[in-house]
Amino acid sequence: MRRSLRLGASASLCAALAAASGCHQPRSAAVPQKAASKPPAHAVDAVSTLPTYWFNDRAGPGDAEEPDGSQRLLRGADRVLVSPAGSVQVSSMRAPRDLAGGVPVPARFGGGFVFWTGDVLYRSRTYLGPLEAVAPIPTNVLGVAFGGDSMLVLSEGGYRRQHRLEQPARISLTPRGVLDTAASDDGRVIALDAAGRALVSIDRGQTFRDVSSELSDIVELHGEASAAWFELAGARAAFLMPSGTLEQRALSTPTAPKHADPSASEIAS
Repeated sequence: MRRSLRLGASASLCAALAAASGCHQPRSAAVPQKAASKPPAHAVDAVSTLPTYWFNDRAGPGDAEEPDGSQRLLRGADRVLVSPAGSVQVSSMRAPRDLAGGVPVPARFGGGFVFWTGDVLYRSRTYLGPLEAVAPIPTNVLGVAFGGDSMLVLSEGGYRRQHRLEQPARISLTPRGVLDTAASDDGRVIALDAAGRALVSIDRGQTFRDVSSELSDIVELHGEASAAWFELAGARAAFLMPSGTLEQRALSTPTAPKHADPSASEIAS
């Protein structure tokens, strides 16, 4: 079964950040992103004392944009919003070190964003809001994945760490040996583990069922507000239904393959 692990921040973001933050590019880069329109040149000039990086996320339509169309940028230790008219807002609270990435937090966790430097994971209730330390991280973060009630941090060298966001705490990997996960807001969770199994849950990850025999050639995991589904090769998908069954359908717009997953021998809890 071919698997791949999604990145909470694209490989292109890591490439752009390499010089300033030590973020290493993953083994391959094929994360489809909506092309964000660039802000006016004078707006970028206004925040150019350090290299300016596009804030890339995979939230779906409107990636890297606020509802009003403002562009999200990361610039060193600052978070920046550039409005369609070119005005610039900068976060009042700077991170202690350069920010290496960030992704939106799903509504079931209260929304907002998580950001990370080379050694600490943070949460902010709004894009420019105060940073709340969530946890130290042992090595550069490649991305994050949100499960039913916790967040999986994917780091270099195959490291995985699982954390709760409310009353932040590190917890045991659930399911055991999890490599990637995705979920919907109503408690449906899908996951891949180091044993090569595809797992599903309809109770926010309290119990899992092995559905490996029902699936083949898994390409990617997807979690949305009202859906959790496995993307399969051949432009097909298997959606986890509220009943716990899988429903396979054709994809009208298949996504590009992602990078290969690390071997089980690289996983450390």
